[in-house]
Amino acid sequence: MVHTNGDKAVQGDDKKQLNLEVEQKFLLVGYHPEGSNVDDKGATNDNGIETRLTSLGFEKSGPPKTMIDWYYDLPAPHWTLTIQDQWLRYRQVEFVMSDGETKKKACWELKIGQRTIGNTHATTVYEEIEGDLAVHSAIKILNESSYGALDTPTKEIITDKTTQPQFPTNCENSSLIPFARIETLRSSWSPSSKDVNNLNFVGLSIDLDVTDFGYAVGEVEAVVHSQDDVPLARERIASLISMINSSNDGPQNGESASSTPIGKLEYFLMTAHPEHYNALHEAG
Repeated sequence: MVHTNGDKAVQGDDKKQLNLEVEQKFLLVGYHPEGSNVDDKGATNDNGIETRLTSLGFEKSGPPKTMIDWYYDLPAPHWTLTIQDQWLRYRQVEFVMSDGETKKKACWELKIGQRTIGNTHATTVYEEIEGDLAVHSAIKILNESSYGALDTPTKEIITDKTTQPQFPTNCENSSLIPFARIETLRSSWSPSSKDVNNLNFVGLSIDLDVTDFGYAVGEVEAVVHSQDDVPLARERIASLISMINSSNDGPQNGESASSTPIGKLEYFLMTAHPEHYNALHEAG
């Protein structure tokens, strides 16, 4: 991902620093992090995964976070960003510090899927643009796409009373609408700073997520700065997930134990908006 500070990309040696997120998900069974109030049918409130991560040398990297993600594209059936594996979202994050102070932050993000050597279904690689530049980039993609004039009315998919995010004043495109709003409680983990001898997982981070509709999934991530570093990152992530899965009890939501679980947004579209989900799969 290309990190930005406001509208300017973070640069080093007069060049943009390329940061690529290499990610792979893993199954969570009956997981409810501290503070979760979702109703996951059949959940056992089993926090065995946290014990397992601790035994592997990981520790929580801060308090649990509540995230609200708004995802945007053109109205159906003109999905132009998502069928190109490009995801524009507005992420709102809230967490409570140890002193009781509540912190809030929000940011526009554009995740751009990368075709890399040895690309697999299990592991994904994304470049990410942050800040107003994310919206500028998404609008540029739309303007360069040949989707033509919209021949269907712009219909708001999200009709609840929640106030929707506002686009930056210099990023006007009335055709972009939110097609998903997902609330997630996240617990983040990183290699323990107390275990100086644990070098196996340096540079890897773990997120444990449970959504407001009861879907739970874990993810291991590494950030690399070159396409050449992606294969090794994949190997390290797969090795860690193999260790994590060795203690998992089984699949959820009809997935087999050997399958790679789908992400929160993919699961949401599959269950709530199958026409959008099917269009994504047809597009490859």
